[in-house]
Formats: sequence, structure tokens, C-alpha cells
Amino acid sequence: MNHMTTEQIRWTIADVDLLTADEWKRYEIIDGELFVTRAPHSKHQITIGRICRALQNWSDEAGNGEAIPTPGVIFSEADSVIPDVVWISRDRLTLDQAQARINSQMEITKKTIQATVVLDNSSTPEALYHQVDRYVAQRARASGRG
Repeated sequence: MNHMTTEQIRWTIADVDLLTADEWKRYEIIDGELFVTRAPHSKHQITIGRICRALQNWSDEAGNGEAIPTPGVIFSEADSVIPDVVWISRDRLTLDQAQARINSQMEITKKTIQATVVLDNSSTPEALYHQVDRYVAQRARASGRG
């Protein structure tokens, strides 16, 4: 008699970390099950950006919290998702928790090495816009369009 077992693999964050990074795929784990979807279309991303901006504008006026677009949210080793927008109440995070989240991110030197362009947003919005304009002009010249 031939017995067939259907043992289901229970994925964890560590397993996903071993997969080859692919910017066109979104990896999420829900109750140990791996879901792989393509990156959202540009129209979807534009809409999410607008929603996030409106939510953040409201939040800034009210001083209530932070809107974050497409963050990785880890609930447990077997539950990790990437929602379109998350809003976090300032009352929900202690300063230590916020600092721990910042510290758990990739080191800035590693981000800088992997980045195509690095913009300094520590100044005014106008200075940031100038950096973006300068980068776009450089890319246009490099591609022969400017």
C-alpha cells in the first residue's frame, strides 16, 4: 500500500532570509505559509503614496502618529507581512521601542553601498527637491537625453 504524506512546510523569517533577493517579488509569511506575489503596479504604488501622504498630513496636524508606506511587519517568526500602509500611534511606542526599531534596520553604510543614489533629507524640503532635480539632470545627461 502506498501512503502519501502531505507534510506542510512551516516557513520562518530565517527561511525567507535565505532566498535570493528579488525587488520584483514580495515575500510574506502568514501562519508559517509562504506567499510570494509580484511587486505592486506603479498605479497602485502612486495611490498608496497619496493615501500615506494624506494620512501623514492629518497625523502631523493632530500630532498623533506616523504613517509608514510598505513596511515589513513582523508579528512572530512565522508571521511577517508587508502591508501597503501602516499608521502607528505615538502613544503606542515608547522612545526605547522606537529606538530599537531604528537600530534593527540595516546599517546606513550598507544601505549607502547598495543605493543607486543617496539623498540628504536633514535640511529643508527645498534642498531635498534641489538634490532630486540635480540627480534627474545627471541621469538625463548620462543617458544622452539632456
